[in-house]
Amino acid sequence: MNSAFLSEFASIPWAMEPAALEAFLTRVSAFPVLPQFSAAVSGPGTAAWKSRMKLSEDGTATVLISGVLLKTVPAWLRFYGVDATGYDEIAADIDLALADPSLKSINLKVSSPGGQVAGVKEAADAIYAARARTLLSAEIEDIGASGAYWLASQAGRISAGKNALVGSIGVYTAYLDLSRMAENVGIKVHVIASGPHKGMGVPGAPITAEQLAAMQEVINGMAENFVADVARGLEVKVEDVEKWATGRVWLADEAAAQGLIQAVTSFPTTKAAAAHVGTAASIEAPFQERVMADTKVPAAAAQDALASTPRKPASPGELKAAFPKDPEFALSQLEAGATLLEAKAAYAEVLQGRLDASSRENAELKKKPAAEPRGAEPLPSEGEPGATSQDQQDFMARAEQLALERKWTKTQAMSHLARTEPELFERHCQAAIDNGKSSKVDRKFQRVAR
Repeated sequence: MNSAFLSEFASIPWAMEPAALEAFLTRVSAFPVLPQFSAAVSGPGTAAWKSRMKLSEDGTATVLISGVLLKTVPAWLRFYGVDATGYDEIAADIDLALADPSLKSINLKVSSPGGQVAGVKEAADAIYAARARTLLSAEIEDIGASGAYWLASQAGRISAGKNALVGSIGVYTAYLDLSRMAENVGIKVHVIASGPHKGMGVPGAPITAEQLAAMQEVINGMAENFVADVARGLEVKVEDVEKWATGRVWLADEAAAQGLIQAVTSFPTTKAAAAHVGTAASIEAPFQERVMADTKVPAAAAQDALASTPRKPASPGELKAAFPKDPEFALSQLEAGATLLEAKAAYAEVLQGRLDASSRENAELKKKPAAEPRGAEPLPSEGEPGATSQDQQDFMARAEQLALERKWTKTQAMSHLARTEPELFERHCQAAIDNGKSSKVDRKFQRVAR
């Protein structure tokens, strides 16, 4: 159980839709934090971070605001496939867009229930400041609640999908008073503190009315900043925003009637629109399937078509499922932003490289004089464990034949076989792993897998 995460985040102030926060905390509490991720972050300035800002040919920069919003996203959240955006990433993407001389406008693509309060004010200020340099707009697709609406409001003009949830203006936190439970089991907690407000929320200690009143002042102050920024962004009176600041959400039509958004729209699902957004999950797979299956498409044309198709990097879950015995390789492909096909092709080449190295090593050993110590085992011969298996020969022969027939590269052919004949590919991978156990790389992978 990831109790450290819950301890850190459970009682901090949140600008997030409560049901979504509960679901988020429940989900991530079950994730173990691997040692290599214990303090790692994946935001700007780190090797693992990759900007999601997309600049189209017409000069429109798309900045994605999706999932749970955090000041900085821990690397392990991304590894487990949790959709999250850092406020630092949003500000960095805005800066990248503004630095491009071809920029004409910035569009915020919002699909988020909000997030923590820490960091949201700075990101909101960065968005609002950009209005002095370029045109801004925000589009709420499914939900733009709480902290996400705080950010969207700074664009000035907001549109939302017909069924989008909008609003949830407000801030909250929660403290559990477990003193009665402790008392019932015979435990009395003494908090030794320098002041009456120090130690509030210590498990088993009572929470006083004075402590609650002080925390209420803090929450009210944060909520006032929220309201003031929305009023600034929408160019309305603070009194108008205060009417909306009840914490509730509205469907898009009612949100438009209230004045929270300016338009209700249907978002396009064409390839061009998806490429502009930068997600295109529903387009990439069938398009690649069509290109790879059509034997009449010349190799160069196929390459051009795939190059123009929006890429969808593989999720951590997909990579872990594809390479269960090589978590280090899966992590390297995640950091590289590889698609699942690219990762499988790279893995096939890695395995083939290990196999070739092992074969060369065996060949060199066979050339040496047979002055083996008593009891030494003879080198494996073809067909015995340690030699190239029939599965590996079959896979590589199929790949070479396919590459020749369709005028593909060997990598393209291997990628195609990995997807269309997964059982053969898996046997090929397993055979290569079994035969390459003597290599230094394999020993490292085995230690990681254990």
